[in-house]
Amino acid sequence: MQHRFFAGIDWLDVVQRKVRPRPRPRPPGVTPWHSPGARPRPPQLVPPFRPQVTSEADTRYFDEEFTAQSITVTPPERCELLDSPDCDHQTHFPQFSYSASIRE
Repeated sequence: MQHRFFAGIDWLDVVQRKVRPRPRPRPPGVTPWHSPGARPRPPQLVPPFRPQVTSEADTRYFDEEFTAQSITVTPPERCELLDSPDCDHQTHFPQFSYSASIRE
């Protein structure tokens, strides 16, 4: 992992679980799971870059080469009438057959 995002990460420590993710904040009134005399935790793994996005549609970190492309949506081919013989060639699972058995 040669990308600069991963610079400074000791992957051997990650594999050996010497580095743990930051703990999530506890709700008020919830006590920690460890005892007061617990051993100290290893250093936290902090990402060197945290993107600041304003919404799910925020694309500022994507290259314009991709965001400038036009969007084309192609509807899937489908038969209007499922019982028509033209639909036989559009079977998604050609080797699959199924017959329901009715149990009383």
